[in-house]
Amino acid sequence: MKRLAALILALCLALCAVGTAEAVQWRDYALNAIWLTSDPADINIPNLRTDGAFALIRMQPDEGTVAYDTINTYAGDDMKLILSDSTEVPAASLMYHKLIQPEGGGFPKMDPEQDNFDLLFFLEGKDVSALEGAALQVTDGDAAQRIPLADIPATLEAAPAEPEAKPTLAGTWKGPCKGPNGPFDMVAEIDENGNGIMTFLQKGNPVMMLPCSFNQSLNRLSINFKANGLDRIDADYTLSGDTLSITMDEYFTGGGKYTYTAECERQ
Repeated sequence: MKRLAALILALCLALCAVGTAEAVQWRDYALNAIWLTSDPADINIPNLRTDGAFALIRMQPDEGTVAYDTINTYAGDDMKLILSDSTEVPAASLMYHKLIQPEGGGFPKMDPEQDNFDLLFFLEGKDVSALEGAALQVTDGDAAQRIPLADIPATLEAAPAEPEAKPTLAGTWKGPCKGPNGPFDMVAEIDENGNGIMTFLQKGNPVMMLPCSFNQSLNRLSINFKANGLDRIDADYTLSGDTLSITMDEYFTGGGKYTYTAECERQ
């Protein structure tokens, strides 16, 4: 355990240093790679597997946006991790962050133009030391471009500056929640650390209370809930002013998925 902790620390020090990678060409875009994390605690996805290592990398255009359809259609095939032993690791998941809030209310939809997207890689049966000497490979037509993970920066000087003060999630939120077993009213009470309780009500009566945790750096929501036949819950959110929009996908061990969407206002 001590040896593994030391490897994680050493890898983090190497990968989180400001690298020198240049933008890569991909599908008419110039993309910069940004290292996010290899620590499962920072990924904050419910029921994350524990039998391997992870790498989370953000792809951000030099300018403008990237078409969601292009990402969704091609990125999974075009972008891979190449380990030092030449093993190819495809992306386990593509993660998006930009939604559209319909005028006049309603539930958000995926924005067709994304500011960036994340690649989540899973190295089954390996520990974090397998990332040493690995590279991100981006294929554009017949050209395969490789960026050593050690050269991928944790930030970009050219990236738009983040606002100094982000809207806070702390407080009480209330709004409608739609789903196959709904509709519900949902009340979320969240502390300054992003931890809280989501209460679902029907006709004013509580029917379920779920502990939850919001990760503001990744716009992910972790929900602590287990039930027979339930494989996992994937959830994310967007915060726009005093409106908190949440999407929750329940996946079942026998197949199938339920999706719940909630739009809450600050109280």
